[in-house]
Amino acid sequence: MLLVSAQANYCEAFPSPQDGYVIYSAQGPGIYPSGTTAVLHCDTESGTSQITQEARCENGLWSKFNLGSCQHPVEYITDENGQFGIGTKAKLRCAAGYVPIGVDSVTCGSDGWMPVSNLGTCQLSGMHCIVGMPMVLNGQVNYSHAAVFGPFPHGTQAALICNVGFKVSGK
Repeated sequence: MLLVSAQANYCEAFPSPQDGYVIYSAQGPGIYPSGTTAVLHCDTESGTSQITQEARCENGLWSKFNLGSCQHPVEYITDENGQFGIGTKAKLRCAAGYVPIGVDSVTCGSDGWMPVSNLGTCQLSGMHCIVGMPMVLNGQVNYSHAAVFGPFPHGTQAALICNVGFKVSGK
């Protein structure tokens, strides 16, 4: 699936991620010229950021459809003092569009984590497109599926409809 801009040689901003932010190499009011790089930074539990994905705008198209998502995969439920003692629970949290595979919750006991010593993993669910296309200047995107923002099931089609006086540019 291609991202097509109704304004040639400019790319729309990526959606703002939860638990992170996108930094663009060029200043812009939500549209960026060819050559601009977009970098996804995810906040970590220590308060720092981690670079996870990068895309480049070329001729009105981003090199990647999306930058992915930021997630804190494990949620710890501690005691009233914030300590990790007996009774602490760890729960696997998956990003939108992903589902837990295997054990998704363990509890700290006197013999270690129970019922097993490790959590499962997150795997992409049957929903293949997590978010919709970026907003398009001088046009709109219509989807064959009723949702506007996603997630979208496999096979959903997106059609770009340009405003009067504008035409699609790009491939």
